[in-house]
Amino acid sequence: MKAGLKLILSGLLAIAGLRSWADSGCANVSVRAEVQVAREELSLADVLDAEVCPAVRKAAAGISLGATPRLGGTRVLEGGQVRRFIEGMSIEEIRTGKAHLKIPERVLVHGSGVAKSCVEIAQFLEGTTSAQNSESASLWGEDNLDCSAARIVPAEASLELIKSEWNAGLRRWEFALRCAEPTACIPFLVWTRPQAPAQLRAEVGSGLSFARREGQPTKTEAGEKELLVKRGQTVILTWDHGGIRVALPVTSLEAGVLGQVVRVQLKSVVRIMRAEVIGERIVQARL
Repeated sequence: MKAGLKLILSGLLAIAGLRSWADSGCANVSVRAEVQVAREELSLADVLDAEVCPAVRKAAAGISLGATPRLGGTRVLEGGQVRRFIEGMSIEEIRTGKAHLKIPERVLVHGSGVAKSCVEIAQFLEGTTSAQNSESASLWGEDNLDCSAARIVPAEASLELIKSEWNAGLRRWEFALRCAEPTACIPFLVWTRPQAPAQLRAEVGSGLSFARREGQPTKTEAGEKELLVKRGQTVILTWDHGGIRVALPVTSLEAGVLGQVVRVQLKSVVRIMRAEVIGERIVQARL
């Protein structure tokens, strides 16, 4: 009788222990397939699901997975590698094989954080270019600047200006920039918007100098409609989007002056496009 009672009590205690272990959250250890990490050092804890028990998470925090990708970058972790790290943890449930591991084949780690704003980049350019030419500072305001290619620049990074030049074909100033610390970001390009007030011709030497200032009329503005593109002429078609620039030769099917939209035909395929005349024998695609 007593032996039977002891057996029943032992069974109840075992069930209670199992239930307590299951309720603790350590019965399941799952890894997310995609994570955003802002810290420089990546740990195993960063890729675990939020429901993983504190004991496992604490142990995982001490396991380094190397460097986190920089802002805007992505790193791929193999699921087998993550599994080996987890199975090597000194957690009893994992060591004895009682924990259920749910690990994807690959884990995507995205570098996150606060990117430098276009206002900050404009302020940097204003300070740098105004040191070369006091009349240029007003051109690089935030509203006049396209910073779409600068989303990978950390807010705390210091910048360096590599090169400034006027792109006559696209009618804009272009600035090649980089982070003072090379590992912080890759070199990138920002530019002034074509429709914003800017100089039509310029050259970059020891300082910024301008051959034509805003308000001075061009030949076209004075009424001398000069044909910059002629019918049947081979011209350069430019297309620019998100920091990617393409230029290729096409045949103009119509003559045009500055700002006029003409039809052009690609040389490699029989396709006709519409493009705006932006310079002598230069047109810009209109999508």
